[in-house]
Order: sequence, then structure tokens, then C-alpha cells
Amino acid sequence: MSIKRVSVKTPSRLHFALVDLNGESGRVDGGAGVALEKPNAKITLEKIEARGEKQANEQTTRTSKKQAGNENEVIGTNEQRRKQIEHVLNFFNGNFRVEVEEEIPSHVGLGSTTQLLLAVAKACEELNGGKKSIRELACLVGRGGTSGVGVKAFESGGFIVDAGHSFGKGNEKEAFLPSSAASAPPPEIVFHSQLPKEWLFACVLPGKRETMIYGEKEKNIFQEKCPIPKSEVEKTKKIVYEELIESVREKDAVSFGECLNALQESGFKKIEWEYQSKEMQEAFELLKRKCLGAGLSSFGPLVFGFTDKNKIARKIKEEFENCFIAKASGNGAEIKVG
Repeated sequence: MSIKRVSVKTPSRLHFALVDLNGESGRVDGGAGVALEKPNAKITLEKIEARGEKQANEQTTRTSKKQAGNENEVIGTNEQRRKQIEHVLNFFNGNFRVEVEEEIPSHVGLGSTTQLLLAVAKACEELNGGKKSIRELACLVGRGGTSGVGVKAFESGGFIVDAGHSFGKGNEKEAFLPSSAASAPPPEIVFHSQLPKEWLFACVLPGKRETMIYGEKEKNIFQEKCPIPKSEVEKTKKIVYEELIESVREKDAVSFGECLNALQESGFKKIEWEYQSKEMQEAFELLKRKCLGAGLSSFGPLVFGFTDKNKIARKIKEEFENCFIAKASGNGAEIKVG
């Protein structure tokens, strides 16, 4: 019996740091991060029959203006997201109805675009009976061109470190670019592990999101600030590929927190901090004092504190108006068919 309906619920993610934005080694990018159990993106997708004029008119009143010949229907999100979803749907055969039931806050450092577009692509693939891997779907929808953390978070959850991309003329990447502007495939994963259940992340968002960096602004920063000094890359490599991974292997929360703190003062992360508001820098300093470690996710503006004490996490939440506490997600996206 053919599948008629698929629901997908994704994790979100924190991205701790990019490793190499110098390129002299013949590689760029590389990074580390963790999937979070919340907030989530949740979509439901079903195949629909071609609609008549009356149905098309009803659809137009609920969503955006309908393009001639486009029988796909996307509801429950804004115009920008509808266009992104419609672009993904065009890669698949059939007419689809997509309802976005939950969304991850966009452009704040939680990886919302990757999770939403992979959710739609995976649902389409399930409905069509296809066998593409998550990595193949990520290439199809153009995600993972800089970091592999979001793609692996969707697939498996957990703590993730990736190897970056080959760099130079004729290689996977020939320029310094963020994922939104890069066409490289998702990088290979060099380390993946679940985190202890008692490890918690207190995530703080600003009241006014004045420092959101994405699109052309993000692309311009990469091009203006890179390559970064090789010495900064070596420092970041040691923290990520040796110390941070070892702290997870040993389940050493104190060392893990120290690594997060050290990353804020090395490599490209120092540049990302240059663009943060005074409000978020003050929030970070408070989190750093009260937690084992703290950091900025991607370009922010989300900052987070790391602790293995539930009591501390609860107290932090009381101090901030817009704060949530999340464990690492251990499962990746949840997919329900039928």
C-alpha cells in the first residue's frame, strides 16, 4: 500500500565553532556542535490531486499568491520559508501539501533552515518511495556546504565533529563561503557521540534581534575576514579535534566546558563575536560565570551556557526573559508515515 502522509519532527542544533578558515593546509571549514531536543521543526506532508479553480482560490486566501501551474500547497509559515519549501518540492515528482506545524526560530544560531528543508525533502522521498540518504538529500537541497553539524544532527542527533572540505582550485570549495552560499557537499563526520543525559544547555535569545547575520551580510563577512591567521587555526584545531573530543569520550563535563570557553577566544569565533550586541555579550559573561562553559552558536545572536546541574540551569532560566533549557537530542529527526 502506498504511503499518503508523512510527518517529520527535527531537532535544532548549536554550532560551537568553525575550525579552519585559512586554507593553507588544503582544507577549510571543519566544525563541532550538538543537536538539541528542542526547539523543533515539525512538518506534515501529503500528496494531493490536482485541484480545480475553486480549491485554488481557497488556497490563495490562506497562503500566498498562487503561481500558475504550481499545484503544491504550503501553509503555516511566512513567505520566505514558503518559497524555500516550494523550491525543495520542485525536486520531487507529485503535487504536495505541506503544513508547517512547528518552527525553529530563524537566523539566530539554531540551524533552522537546514532542519526544515531536510524535513520536507525526507518526507517527499518517503512518499515517493525513494532511497536517497540524508547526505544525498542535503546535497539536493543545498545544505551542509560549510558545516556538517546540522545534517548529521538531523540524521542521528548527538555531539558532532566534521572534517571540513578540500580547498583550492578544482576541489570541493574554492572560496570562503557560508553554507547558504556554498555548493560543496556535507563534510565527512570524524566523531559522533551521544552526550550524558544530565548535560544541559541554557540557551538565551535577545529581546531585540538586531544582530542577526545571514544571507549576503554573512557571505560578505566570510570574504572580508578570511583567510584568518594560521596560528589561530592551529589553536582551534587542538581544542576541537583533541581536547573537546576527548572530554566527550571521558564524559568530563568540566573539561567540556573549558573547551567551550577556549573556543570563544580563538579562530573565526573571535570574528563572530565582533558582530554581537552589548546585550548578548553581557549575557555570555553571566553564563560563563555561572556555568561550566558558555558560547555563541554560529553567528548568534543565541548564546548558551553549559552545565551538568539541573538546579543551575533552572536558576539561569529565571534570570533571562527569553531562555530555554535543552538536553542533547539522541535520535535525530522523528519520521512517522501513514
